[in-house]
Amino acid sequence: MHRGTDPCRAEDGSRGLPSLVETIERSLSKADGKRLRNQPELVMHSQPLRNAHLRRMVTAACVLPILGGSVLVAVGIFRHSTAASGDLGGIWLIAAGAAGVFFGLVVDMLMLLVVKIESNTQRQHNELLDIYERLNRWDKTLDSIAESVGLSDASKSITHREQELAALRGAIRSDIRVHNWDMAAYLVGEMESRFGCEDEASRLRQELDEERASVFRRRLAQAIVRIEELFKAHDWVLAQQEIARLSHVLPDEPRVVGLKEALHRRREEHKQKLLEDWAESLRRDDIDGGIEVLKELDQYLTREESASIESSARDVFKRKLLQLRFRFQYAVTEGRWSDALEVGAQIMSEYPNARMAAEIEESLPALRQRAGLPVEDVIGPSKSAVSQ
Repeated sequence: MHRGTDPCRAEDGSRGLPSLVETIERSLSKADGKRLRNQPELVMHSQPLRNAHLRRMVTAACVLPILGGSVLVAVGIFRHSTAASGDLGGIWLIAAGAAGVFFGLVVDMLMLLVVKIESNTQRQHNELLDIYERLNRWDKTLDSIAESVGLSDASKSITHREQELAALRGAIRSDIRVHNWDMAAYLVGEMESRFGCEDEASRLRQELDEERASVFRRRLAQAIVRIEELFKAHDWVLAQQEIARLSHVLPDEPRVVGLKEALHRRREEHKQKLLEDWAESLRRDDIDGGIEVLKELDQYLTREESASIESSARDVFKRKLLQLRFRFQYAVTEGRWSDALEVGAQIMSEYPNARMAAEIEESLPALRQRAGLPVEDVIGPSKSAVSQ
């Protein structure tokens, strides 16, 4: 029989040699032990109890009264049980022992409270120390920040030169767009003096002058159109005010100076035209037209010119009064009382100092009665109107 297949020899051999499993386990155990020996020893340090000596003394001071009191209570109970009736010594011992136990408990409780307070105080102290350390670190950081902030304006200008120049250009063009000429000119000067950009400042100053001149030209053109409209409307007072305002802003502008001359010339031309219309109305015997022209012409005439046409003007007004008188009498003759009242009111309004106005005023109650109107009614303008 083959040796490798003999079960009996295999069983006997297993008893004499170590098994493979045991060999592996012993190897692993040796390796683990060697690794543990090579590692540094870990030592657990327990934090010592704060004020341990004082705590032991106080604990002893608390325990002794409790033990003593307990002994006194036990002795008192024994004595009370064995003493004769009427003996109070045992009771006093019990009371004294109870007082000692109570005192020990109270002291122990106070000790716990004091320790708690002391622990909280210590914890707050440690926290304040941490805060103090952080503040010290922050103080260094703040000093660094202060040094950075404390850089001179010149250093900042050098560092941020391009950014400041770009911002300055934008501000100048923004002021030009909103027609803030003074501020734009000031910023251009700052660019030239602070940054030394003489060429760019010169270009911006030229652009500023051109834009300002363009705006002034547009505004002047608009003002001239407005004044021309006032010329056509013959509103010479308002036109003169507008020209004075332009003269204050642009005293040396030739067109403004020309407007002053145009005002005088156009006013004289219109006065001459009114004089021609007045003469034409006299020639055509147009009384109503002549009176309208004379009312407008009155504001243009000087004292000498008024005296020259005073005679013809009186004649026109007299003829107008005769016309009104004839219309009034004709209306009364035909019994048109309402028309008579209307013409009479016109005579009293336009010619209040004429004798005919007084006569009509005396006859008004009868005229109103014939027209079927209350006597208190007033027809036409009041008596205190325009005089002859």
